Amino acid sequence: MFIYIVQTPAFIRFLPCLALFTCHPRIREKKLSQTLFEKNGGFATVSRIVSAFYDYILESERLSPYFQGMDMRRLVDHQTKFISALMGGPASFSNEALQRAHARLGIDDESFDEVVSLLKMAFEDFDVDQGDISIVIREVVGRRQFIVTKAK
Repeated sequence: MFIYIVQTPAFIRFLPCLALFTCHPRIREKKLSQTLFEKNGGFATVSRIVSAFYDYILESERLSPYFQGMDMRRLVDHQTKFISALMGGPASFSNEALQRAHARLGIDDESFDEVVSLLKMAFEDFDVDQGDISIVIREVVGRRQFIVTKAK
């Protein structure tokens, strides 16, 4: 079954049409699209990607010091929700909350860039489509100003 939209000057009405029938020319198909979150397996997949991402981070000489003494299980949970939100999932984060969480860490641009690179690598490890990865990375990079707190 497809959902079709009938457009008239006064209103829009949804009509179910079977694919076997020919619909009136004023009726056009409305495709229901999946979010990146749904398309890529939801929380289960995102959680595995985030776990791999933190494995990379903890191996990094530059980044691992930021995570000394952190509760990594809690951090993986938060990051899974954050990445899920960026992918259209059910979680949400404000930029203000993101800024508060990173304010005391003194993150510089080089560290941020390495994080982005490792996140991209983790997504690639799970064979996520390059277009989808680019969207997520663009969302992360777009929040640089809320994460980077240390001037050069």
